[in-house]
Amino acid sequence: MVANASSTLGPRPDKDLSSADVHDHLCFFYESREELLETLIPFFKHGLERGERCVYIGDELPSVELIDALKTSGVDAPEHIKDGSLLVLNVKHAYLQGARFDLDRVFRLFRESVEQSQKDGRPALRVAGEAAWMRGDVPGGERFFEYEARINDLFKDLDVLALCLYERGHFGPEFLQKALCAHPGVVKRNKIIHNSHYTPWPGTARILLVDDESSVRHFCERVLTQHGYGVLAASSGEKALLLLQKDSRQEIQMMITDMVMPGMSGKTLAEEATRLRPDLKILFVSGYSEDFRETTDLGGPGRRLLEKPFPPARLLVEISALLG
Repeated sequence: MVANASSTLGPRPDKDLSSADVHDHLCFFYESREELLETLIPFFKHGLERGERCVYIGDELPSVELIDALKTSGVDAPEHIKDGSLLVLNVKHAYLQGARFDLDRVFRLFRESVEQSQKDGRPALRVAGEAAWMRGDVPGGERFFEYEARINDLFKDLDVLALCLYERGHFGPEFLQKALCAHPGVVKRNKIIHNSHYTPWPGTARILLVDDESSVRHFCERVLTQHGYGVLAASSGEKALLLLQKDSRQEIQMMITDMVMPGMSGKTLAEEATRLRPDLKILFVSGYSEDFRETTDLGGPGRRLLEKPFPPARLLVEISALLG
């Protein structure tokens, strides 16, 4: 069950939603459309009064209903749409161009949108985005929680604030709990509550996962992405080396590889990989007991060996031990 927002109180006092400012990344969990509008309208109204560009992203709330609600609150919504200070975008335009969720493209969109807003004389970009599009099997959706967590670092450098909208009925408790943990602030009854459940993104490190068994790759990838790691997967040593060669920004800080694979073995892969990246951390996995008799011969420091089969918790412990 998602923690009650009132239990997220930390040492910081609550503040009114009208105090929301640049760099804020907030979440709001709601039950009905009426409850959504009770928070969304003042959020946008305060932004428009400050001259910010306000953007609603979603398909759940019809644009005409949003405009009518703003007009009822005294906001000349049609005029704001006309002068570009209020934008209503559908999910396909903002999140799912090319019919998939591309985290890097969405980050670029944020940067470009903030830059354009400032060129247009707007002091900040204010965004409210629905998450309902994550209900289905969305290509690239496995990186959604990485996106929610890493955007906090992105916002530190941009004049932007965001309110992420989650209708409780669309998602299960586990999904909602992860959403809660990705946001420094929670909105409840138009108050911003400091979120003591917030878990900062550990960094931009990504893990290269190499195993010829698809079931093992899918299991490990699911565990890693659920715990906020970015993952690149390869079914062979040769494909893994190609991914390393393409990693020009050196975001890959660790490789998890099976010891025994057709073609290039895990040890040979490790030797070739460390020629490209001498600082690469390596976690070997193996179901062959003889490998564990040779744990002193892993080829150097920054390497560990994990025996198959292993529970998710054990995998995470080994990763943490290597990354520090």
